[in-house]
Amino acid sequence: MLIRYILPLVILCFNYSLQAQIQDSLAIDFLNNKSFLTNQVIGVTDNLIYAPIRKVIELHEPENNILLGYVTTFKDGKFTSGNFGECGNECRVTASGRYKFIDNEIYLYLETISYWKECRDIPAQNINKVLGTFFWEKNTSGSITLTKKQ
Repeated sequence: MLIRYILPLVILCFNYSLQAQIQDSLAIDFLNNKSFLTNQVIGVTDNLIYAPIRKVIELHEPENNILLGYVTTFKDGKFTSGNFGECGNECRVTASGRYKFIDNEIYLYLETISYWKECRDIPAQNINKVLGTFFWEKNTSGSITLTKKQ
């Protein structure tokens, strides 16, 4: 009689565990080893200094692999985010850090901000701060939205 109640509970727990593993696998497939056009340099303000991250990060796969504007790359647990353009006469910034998947969330940790091109005289900054944990969602358009967890 007890098995009648325990067996469905075990099956339910197994199902939830399997769904979490599938979700983790999907996150890795969507983000890992890919570059995206973004709506910001992650962890950097428009005037090129560290700032807590905005509530929503939009990630779009580039058309024809053209990476100009704000670009973020996720690879092997590390991310880089920077501003890239055709013109060489502009100030460029790159933020680097680590990421980790936890279920349907991604954890971002910013380590450094470095400068190049016209800003190469600005010294790199060691930030070493948690940017936050974000829920990720793939939209029907194919873009990915990262929404900061409260």
